[in-house]
Amino acid sequence: MSRLSFDPVIAAGSPGPVAPESGPTHHATMDTRFARLEVSTEYLRHDLGNLRLEVRQLGSDLRDEIKEVRNELRDDIQDLRTEVKKDIQDLRTELKGDMQELRTELKGEMQELRTELKGEMQELRTELKGEMQDLRTELKGDMQELRTELKGDMQELRAELKGDMQELRADIREIRSDFKLMLGALVTVALGLSGLMAKGFHWI
Repeated sequence: MSRLSFDPVIAAGSPGPVAPESGPTHHATMDTRFARLEVSTEYLRHDLGNLRLEVRQLGSDLRDEIKEVRNELRDDIQDLRTEVKKDIQDLRTELKGDMQELRTELKGEMQELRTELKGEMQELRTELKGEMQDLRTELKGDMQELRTELKGDMQELRAELKGDMQELRADIREIRSDFKLMLGALVTVALGLSGLMAKGFHWI
């Protein structure tokens, strides 16, 4: 922006070349100084108006950016929740399917074993009573171990799921904390710029 150059010393009425205290020359010099002061004041007012408009525009831009960041964070959190829910639902479905398949396989194997044992017991009932007793004991022990292993696996799976959920909650807390820090930084920058401009123009 072009400005009318003027000498602040002359505009303020500092001593210049010695002139007579009265007469047309003195009045003309004073009128010229006043005219320069009015022009300079008008330019300063115009610049101050432009600076106020720029500060208002900056505040509006910062508000728009903060709104965009909030909307993006909300969308990201919503997407994250949806993905987590979907993953948990898929995991539950897979676990149910695996357990159902395991039950079906165990039932089939037990049915086959019963059929084989019945045939062998029918043919060798007298000779194999003691062995059948031992076999029943071993089968009971194996079933107990299998139940214990399944319970342990399910317990570990629950612990892993709890750990994953805790990590997801911690990530969400970190996202919220980062958003608060970023918002505070934006507000601090805006206040700092406003303070610098105000101090530069001797408003404060």
